[in-house]
Amino acid sequence: MSGEAGERGEDGESGKGTESTEVGESREVGEDGESSEAGGSREIGLREAGGVLGVHYMTVYRYVRTGRLAARREGGDWLVHRAEVEALRGGAPAPGGRGRRGRPRHEARVGRLVTTLLKGDEAGAWAVIEEALASGATTRAVDIEMIAAAMREVGERWRRGSVSVAAEHRASVIAHRLVARAGAHAGRRGRRRGTIVLGAPAGEMHSLPSALLADVLRAEGFEVHDLGANVPTDDFVALVASVAPVQAVGVVVTASPPAPALIPLVRELRERAGVPVVVGGAAALTNQLRLPAGVPVSRSTEEATSLLAGAARNPHRAGADAAGGPAGR
Repeated sequence: MSGEAGERGEDGESGKGTESTEVGESREVGEDGESSEAGGSREIGLREAGGVLGVHYMTVYRYVRTGRLAARREGGDWLVHRAEVEALRGGAPAPGGRGRRGRPRHEARVGRLVTTLLKGDEAGAWAVIEEALASGATTRAVDIEMIAAAMREVGERWRRGSVSVAAEHRASVIAHRLVARAGAHAGRRGRRRGTIVLGAPAGEMHSLPSALLADVLRAEGFEVHDLGANVPTDDFVALVASVAPVQAVGVVVTASPPAPALIPLVRELRERAGVPVVVGGAAALTNQLRLPAGVPVSRSTEEATSLLAGAARNPHRAGADAAGGPAGR
């Protein structure tokens, strides 16, 4: 959005103005139309601020929205002080990097997120997530490094008896809503890479793991149908058939021992629906899953993403494996 806004002195004459060069980018100009270089006190637009910080200008806009960076609006543009942008650059880790002592950049936020979740403070929990997004974190990082990590800690506290079932359930409900809100940032433009269906077998009552995985896969460019928890085998298979073509199916199991319906579900999906299946979840870490030959087992969200993406890229190879070829890693 273009335009000019002048600051008038006591005599009413135009002094120094701000010339908008394009949406989100402004520069100060004097009476001669030249840029003012009055040091770090000059105001700049969001695009120029993004260049200083090495981030997209929409990330700078999120800084403004969350109060991390002071700004004022001039017509259709947001203006920030360059000195404050440079101060922010000096104190923030680079996107995707680590903190000053080499720790993962979201470690401190996870502790705050756990606290807000256990207090039932949804607004406070979202503020932690929004701060991470504003700092340049991807939805993938928010889902895996923050929400999943926080809920693992909540689960550990429940197992130790320091958190009640009710408090754990409340935290899980809030976490679901955080995933949904963060998921608004997960879509990737362009051609879809394929369709993947996720869900849990009958008797498996946890749906958050598949919701987290669904967000990550959407960010990778897949269309995802997440069926959630406790899905009867016949209904699961019928839905997979109804949304064909499906490139792969992910079955999530967290309970230990796994739900008895797991093995029949995997068998029916491969035999009746004819799709490659990947099984994963916390149960894969603590149990020897006696799955049909050729069914790969993932032990993390990252591994599940890789396996499902691989199956989607090469469904014929996955089908061969399902028929008795080498088992997936």
